[in-house]
Amino acid sequence: MEKIIIPTCVADNKLNILIDEVEASNNSNNFKLRNYIRDDFFKNKSSFVLVDEDVFLEIIAKEFFFNHLILIRTSGKKIKSFPKSLEVTTLDIPFRFNDLYQIISNRLDLINSQLERAIKFNKFTYDPRTRSLFNNNFSMRFTEKESDIFEYLLQNSNKYVPKKVLLREIWSYAENIDTHTLETHIYSLRKKISDNLTLKELINFEERKGYFLKKDIL
Repeated sequence: MEKIIIPTCVADNKLNILIDEVEASNNSNNFKLRNYIRDDFFKNKSSFVLVDEDVFLEIIAKEFFFNHLILIRTSGKKIKSFPKSLEVTTLDIPFRFNDLYQIISNRLDLINSQLERAIKFNKFTYDPRTRSLFNNNFSMRFTEKESDIFEYLLQNSNKYVPKKVLLREIWSYAENIDTHTLETHIYSLRKKISDNLTLKELINFEERKGYFLKKDIL
């Protein structure tokens, strides 16, 4: 069976050497670490990564979030805050590599159990709990309102959904909400899907008909 690749990026030099040694080893686990330089790492679309504190803080600063992240803590400093939607498992140094392997295995088992409750398409999987749409190569996370729109269009993917229906179902015709707000959210949603998942025609629009989600390309 092909091993699952865990993209890894660490700034600490000693830790970098250790990760390189682990990457070169031929272990019997069903996963393999792959060490990246920072520029290449931040181009990666994987949903599960391993980093140290410096890279983690850069992820937070850039708002570049993954679904699942293992954080190797290289200092005793307390990380003040990070998004609650970001699932982080921490490991303090020094540690045994068997401990790291066990943490990764446990996290992969949890991900697999979560996927059983997720919606699987031909190429992608949608997890309502984390509001994430992903496959082995690409991953993205919706905002709460984006996920509401996506899920409603998904439930009605065999027909056009008029703007007034989305306004009613998503915003309940709130007084401060108009069609411009809906159009702005749809634009952001379509751009995010196009940029992150290279799906340029997932959500379509026709005047007088509304929005149409092409589920068959997922």
